Amino acid sequence: MVAFVRGETLTKAGVRSAFLRAAGFDYNIVPWVAAARDDVVRLPSPDMRTPFVDPADIAAAAVALLTAAHPVPGAYSITGPESGSLREQVAEINAALGRSYVVEELGETDTGVGFLDDMPDFMRTSFLEVFAGAGGLAPSNDVEVLTGTPARPFRAWLADNHRAFAGQP
Repeated sequence: MVAFVRGETLTKAGVRSAFLRAAGFDYNIVPWVAAARDDVVRLPSPDMRTPFVDPADIAAAAVALLTAAHPVPGAYSITGPESGSLREQVAEINAALGRSYVVEELGETDTGVGFLDDMPDFMRTSFLEVFAGAGGLAPSNDVEVLTGTPARPFRAWLADNHRAFAGQP
């Protein structure tokens, strides 16, 4: 049996603990763009702002915390350096890769979005609700606190991972 314990519960119980809480990941834009039809990227809550994070920053923060001689307990918000929207990510993809994608907001009943079409209705609804409520998280400097290096912006992740979009029209 696996039990999930909230970080606050461990802290209140006196267990020295550290937790990494990551924001939305930079690479989550890939399946949305892959599902584009006629250069239209259909996105839930395309203007919701969150500090998307490079997965390499999450890994670096985890390594730094796990290998620290004296890790400082607490909850760390692992975010990118700036808040952005999915619409802005698509604009950066267009600029960096010479594409001409346009963004259309995805509604709960819309279809034709690849992996979302295969989800049962209850999962799809839950997924879209998570996106709708994900905004409002502020960027933190916890990546830099843990690693000594500032978090990387989306454009840096895109420069390193542009091949993820190579098969797109």
